[in-house]
Amino acid sequence: MSAPSSSEPDFIDLARTVADAHCSTPSVSCHLHDEQGCSSKTFIVTLEDRSKVVVQFRDTPLDLSLYELARKKLGALVPTIEKSLCDISVSTHVYIIDYIDGSVWNSALGVWPDSWDDDAAIASQLGEALSRCIVGPDSSEVVETYVIPRLQTVLRENIPSDRLELRRSVEKLISIAPNLKKLPLSLSHVDLNATNTLIASQGPPRLMGLLDWELSRYLPFGIDGAQIRYIRDKKMKSGGVGFGIVKKLVKTHGGHKTSMIDVKTTEASLSQAITIMAEDGESKYKSSDKEDKNPPTFGDILNPKLEDVLNPMLVIIMKSLSSHVKEMSAPALPLI
Repeated sequence: MSAPSSSEPDFIDLARTVADAHCSTPSVSCHLHDEQGCSSKTFIVTLEDRSKVVVQFRDTPLDLSLYELARKKLGALVPTIEKSLCDISVSTHVYIIDYIDGSVWNSALGVWPDSWDDDAAIASQLGEALSRCIVGPDSSEVVETYVIPRLQTVLRENIPSDRLELRRSVEKLISIAPNLKKLPLSLSHVDLNATNTLIASQGPPRLMGLLDWELSRYLPFGIDGAQIRYIRDKKMKSGGVGFGIVKKLVKTHGGHKTSMIDVKTTEASLSQAITIMAEDGESKYKSSDKEDKNPPTFGDILNPKLEDVLNPMLVIIMKSLSSHVKEMSAPALPLI
């Protein structure tokens, strides 16, 4: 956090104070969470009855309505979160978050015995969960008011004039962006990765929680597929757990048997995309005379964290989800 200068022991005491004010059971200990954000400090507080709560001090406020909608769609996979009313001088934005017992998926990827089967099972569960985040029948409004304007802004302000291949790639995205209107509107996590995905620490592979919804926003269904690069076994030459996630997303389409997306064509494109990703890893775009191998995706450019730097991702995923959409009626789902 940028503003407070308090030491970690001070924050630990403050976190216990917040927990004691919020919970009916007194706290007995507190420690810094293993995963920390760049604009927050997060602590796990243990109570006398051995239950736990999470206390987070933030530089900026959270839009709790997004968390509430995510929890409405996904139930216990999304922790409840409340803003603390305690008067804490070091931060005006303090939150109490339910503790979900589980391990960060990132620590287990490719590590378990028979990890491919286990990771694939988690990937399937994650894809099914994300498919439940559909909130409306089409994405016309968000494409016109956000997707296309953002693409145009990135092209105008963020890409040097000498990056001709990259500029052509973004221009291509702009040209096919209207196809996204036919996709259902979905609450997109946007920052989906293996560090904010919790899995069961013991027993059969089971998805336990999806954390950190602060960047989420309404976007066309499938945009989260771009974050697939974060969720893969790096030892894989091709394939990887991310393929299972997006494949599940495409197949389930919110639990509906979809005729909107050409699943067979999409799966072939996804397979090709994963191969590209595995070969090139997570290298950044750099100014050079070489052509850009992997054009940016819609997911790249719509991610608020990538305002200035475009990472190579899987353009084929989003091109598949846009160009193979059929002129069919979407499921009759009410807007929320």
